[in-house]
Amino acid sequence: MIDLDHNEQFTLCKSNCVFRFFPQSPEDVYRCIAHCLIEKPYYENSVEDVIDPIPGPIVRQAIARKVGKEVMTCKRRARRYTCESMDLETVPDNITDADIDELDLSHNNIRLIRKSMFRKLRRISELILSLNLIEEIEPDAFSHMKNLKLLDVSYNPLKEVNLKLWLGNNKQLQTVSLSGIDMSNTLLPFIFRDFPNLRSISMRRCGLKQITVELFKDQDDIEYLDLAENQLRTFPVELVKKFVNLRYLMLYDNPITCDCSNYELKKIITQRNIQIDESSHITQCALPFELAKQAFSQLNDTIFTYCSEF
Repeated sequence: MIDLDHNEQFTLCKSNCVFRFFPQSPEDVYRCIAHCLIEKPYYENSVEDVIDPIPGPIVRQAIARKVGKEVMTCKRRARRYTCESMDLETVPDNITDADIDELDLSHNNIRLIRKSMFRKLRRISELILSLNLIEEIEPDAFSHMKNLKLLDVSYNPLKEVNLKLWLGNNKQLQTVSLSGIDMSNTLLPFIFRDFPNLRSISMRRCGLKQITVELFKDQDDIEYLDLAENQLRTFPVELVKKFVNLRYLMLYDNPITCDCSNYELKKIITQRNIQIDESSHITQCALPFELAKQAFSQLNDTIFTYCSEF
């Protein structure tokens, strides 16, 4: 047998595996390549019996260890890097501040955001860290990113959410996504304080039972607010009045109470044509029982006949 280097070995494995399985089963192609690289120091002609039930992440990690950048590289388009689903635990070393504005690190295995992790990226304007395993973000981890306008840390098992602690004195932040983070007992009343330029906030599926006016004390220009899939029975009318540019207020899959307490809310939403539903997801009444599952936005005003005018 001929001793092959990693690139030659990968080329032979890939050629035979693609011929054998693609395009019928792309996943089997990667399993075949992984098995070939892991189990066989040299590649043989036959690819029979090379498929094992190797989990997807292990497949990708095995290929990455063997052939490095040839397989596992971030996709680049203009000044945006997409490094999703690469089993990364930190930022790739080859990404520098000189050629990047947007970075997508979603669907990886990052557990801790250290203060030093993004030290090379000062000019970045969008950072996506959703669907990782992040439990903690160290203080000032993003404070050097003075141009950061979008931060997405959604669907991570974070123990605490503290934007001020992470970002410091950032006045550029416009969009933040915190969806899928359990804040049922940890929502800080000052979480958005000192971020006056926020326009879009997502807190879907966070276990929220109440939204207070104080929560958005420093925000006046909210245009999009996603609070779907929580435990909210109402939303403060004062905030709807305050957010004069509000166009989207996602409230579906909440146990909304359709009684006099929400009469003015329904009236303002209708008058200003604020969108509270999306596609097949409709905001419905949970109580009273006689109105259960009726669309909140479609309630007839006669239902509120006995409600006092505000």
